Amino acid sequence: PRIFSRSIGQISTDTIITPILLIMHGQNRAEYKARFNDEKTSSLLKQKAKQWYALSEEILSRRRGPTESVVKIEETLKLTEKLLAVNPDPTHLWNHRRELLLQLYDTKAEHDLRSTGTSCKVANEFIDQERGLTSTSLQRNPKAYGAWFHRKWSIRHWLQLELNVVCDGETRIQNDDSRFGDICIEWEKKATEELELCSQFLILDERNFHCWNYRRFMVSVMAFILQTKESLDSKDKVNLDVKRFTSLLAKLDGSWLWANNCFDKEKENIVMGSQLSCDNSSHEADNLTMLGEEQREFLIKNEWNFTFEKIQQNFSNCSAFHYRSKLLPLMLNYQYRKLDMPSQTQLDELKLSLAQDELELVQNAIFTEPDDQTAWWYHRFVIFWSKPSYLDGTALEAYVELLDYEIESIKELINTEGGKCKWGFLAQHMLITEMKSTLSLLDLGEEYNNLNAEANQCLEKLILLDPVRKKRYSSMIQHE
Repeated sequence: PRIFSRSIGQISTDTIITPILLIMHGQNRAEYKARFNDEKTSSLLKQKAKQWYALSEEILSRRRGPTESVVKIEETLKLTEKLLAVNPDPTHLWNHRRELLLQLYDTKAEHDLRSTGTSCKVANEFIDQERGLTSTSLQRNPKAYGAWFHRKWSIRHWLQLELNVVCDGETRIQNDDSRFGDICIEWEKKATEELELCSQFLILDERNFHCWNYRRFMVSVMAFILQTKESLDSKDKVNLDVKRFTSLLAKLDGSWLWANNCFDKEKENIVMGSQLSCDNSSHEADNLTMLGEEQREFLIKNEWNFTFEKIQQNFSNCSAFHYRSKLLPLMLNYQYRKLDMPSQTQLDELKLSLAQDELELVQNAIFTEPDDQTAWWYHRFVIFWSKPSYLDGTALEAYVELLDYEIESIKELINTEGGKCKWGFLAQHMLITEMKSTLSLLDLGEEYNNLNAEANQCLEKLILLDPVRKKRYSSMIQHE
């Protein structure tokens, strides 16, 4: 079920999605290029290019000049908006825009705070303006690196501006501070809108990795918001340290620190990489980086269900499979922590159980589209991920049973495809090799002396099916 399902608010999905559809789908490359041969069209494009470069030079000359006044800054921002709406790719324009925004809106927020006691109006003006610009830019190019990055930066800076509303001049926030509660509600609403917008984008282009990255970033933003609400609602605290909140927000870079409560501290690592630079010099917010169990489960399970939905819609969705591979250890962690006094044996059992569920999903994919490598990649990942980390005889035997079952399933698929399934033979070779390696740990290698022969037979078939890689397969053949 899709949990984040609210409306997009001020952003109209019709105005965003329809132009993207025209840009991304249903175009013939030859027809697209042919329009440039038209003299009228070519002349118009040249004229536009001259105007664009003239404006670009004007902006650069202003940047090289002395510090601009507020009026001049606003004029320059309008110029960058015009240029980026036409061509959202130049990184230097986005960089310059951010420099100007930092000068303008930090000054505006400070002025509003002194005159009215709040900077909410300025913060909302900022985020609405930047979301509008990036939306327009993404209509022009849905895979513009600069536009997606700027949207992430804008979200974080907006949170910083709004946090100033309750933090300016104060060192503590009272639990009953209604301003902070209202801001948290607004934060959650906008974060939900952004996640729903990602869902709409991925309906049109399910492999747009920029959008997948942005979704992961917004999940980390939602985690920060839920952390903030948890801290505010905590009954065992009379007030909250402002410095700790600002430190936590400064660390908001898109990496999933909130999900890093691993069952094995020695293997603790960052689940998702950072997407924005951040201040890592302070460790004052370290104790706030962990969400409560319920909230962490909510976010992880929602993303888990989302990837399942996208895979069911299209088994070739490599982006969804990749995301699921990152979520799989988190699902294991979630189930493991539910156990009372869990042991290593129980961890291995849970891992194999999860792997079996995932392999069932993969079986549906590879039997439907056996020539698509996407599901085969995930199949290989799950096989190696599910291998017991400790040399426990019982766990290894269960792993051998899983391998044996997969070998038989792949054989059935190969037979169904008339012995012409390249990816099936590759998977079978991988499974047999892994079986041989695991049996050697159990000192049962002698019982499977024919495994080498079976593995070599797979390679011989691959040489016939895929002669381009003949030398590679030949080098993999094991001689007695």
